[in-house]
Amino acid sequence: MKTWKRLGLPIYSIQLEKEVPEVEGVYRGVKILSTGKSGKEYGAKDTVRIKAITDLALRFKEPILFINSDVKIDSTKDQFRRDWIDYDEGAFRVGVRYDKDGKKPAKLNPYGIDAFRFTPEQAEKVKDIGYSVGTICWDYWIVWEMLRQGFEVSAKLTRGLTHQVHPNTHTRQDIDQGHDIFKRNYPISLRTLSLVVREETGRLKRSQVYRPTPRPTGNGRRATEIVDPAKYHLGADRVTPTSPRLVVMMAGGKKALEESKVSAPIVQKYAEEAGADFRVLRSNEVTGPHAKRFLIGNKWRVGAIAKHYKQTLLVDADVLIRPDAPDLFSLTPADQFGFFNELPYVLASDLVPYFDWSRSQICESQELPKLPYSASPNTGLFLIPGSLAALYGKPDRPWAAEHSVDQQYLAARILAEGVPHTYWSDELHAIGLDRDFAQKASTRPFVHFVGLDSPGERLRKLRKLAGTYPV
Repeated sequence: MKTWKRLGLPIYSIQLEKEVPEVEGVYRGVKILSTGKSGKEYGAKDTVRIKAITDLALRFKEPILFINSDVKIDSTKDQFRRDWIDYDEGAFRVGVRYDKDGKKPAKLNPYGIDAFRFTPEQAEKVKDIGYSVGTICWDYWIVWEMLRQGFEVSAKLTRGLTHQVHPNTHTRQDIDQGHDIFKRNYPISLRTLSLVVREETGRLKRSQVYRPTPRPTGNGRRATEIVDPAKYHLGADRVTPTSPRLVVMMAGGKKALEESKVSAPIVQKYAEEAGADFRVLRSNEVTGPHAKRFLIGNKWRVGAIAKHYKQTLLVDADVLIRPDAPDLFSLTPADQFGFFNELPYVLASDLVPYFDWSRSQICESQELPKLPYSASPNTGLFLIPGSLAALYGKPDRPWAAEHSVDQQYLAARILAEGVPHTYWSDELHAIGLDRDFAQKASTRPFVHFVGLDSPGERLRKLRKLAGTYPV
């Protein structure tokens, strides 16, 4: 606590009412607050519920720093102020600790989130589901809940929070209680929770040497460009939600821009009927040496935008939606991705060697297991839950600059990690890979022109079908 006191800020400790006599007056300069909220009422540890602590931001009407008692703050006063006090970007701020083991240099702990900055607005959104201090999983839960409430998460990964390594004191009961609370309240697995939180706080980022196998083509083989994630930068898009739903069209590149002139007005009407915001991303905001070669990476910008919404429907520019199309937002459970499965059409086409190669490359480069083809979720029209939006972003390690990378990467992660998702009925869409596409396109609610002929021919057919839709 000496390292906290030197910062000159008031320090509070909130205890259960029965604990107050034991700690009052023991710690100089620390104000003791009492609460009757115990985790025991929810089947958790008989300690202070997390909600009682976060509510202090509402009580004091200003941001609070919620920090574990065995963590030393070893940054300078100026750095601490920049990291925590003057931090007003609107994101939920967390701090990842450095572990000190004897005389060894302190190292960043890949799993330890030990400091949380709550504004009154954020604290008001925290639900009281029973988590209490010392109950396993409460720290990851609080990050997850902030994501579900539409807050971005910003993690402090630089030094400043040091934790002395000590034996693990959690019992099997503590672990079971924490897991049970989460499972009772959320439909995702604990593995998915861990994946999302670690991805969101930026602790999975690392690079390695990667050399792809040559790309299979009909006319021999050609070299494949490798994209270094450290040199591939996605632009930051301004987001001002007016609805918990968003329909966003991706129209990067000249061909997609022409297609969007036809499809965007039609898709916008669908968004209005669904009560969703609508926007079109037309400019190329990617920078770096691979920006022009790998335009498809602009789609990953949607992952960052989707964090501000409950659900986001990403629509490619070569997609048309009939006026009477069903509401895909309602057809998709909360906290799940939603897709059309294009696997039957891929298997019936000449794209199998390419898709198999593309999936192999992304799994090899990102160290994901290559699973048998049980599905092929199409990312030309799919739904992203805000709580899992961190999973739709550029890879952490170098990757092959191929057109389907965004789709193959997301598919590999969903299948390998067991991320919850829904496949919509095949009867709802027509896809250009289907041999019966022309017949189905005239009646199906969702029409995706992917895989059709040349870009010019695709645009001509897109205009023709759009002309049959009522104005």
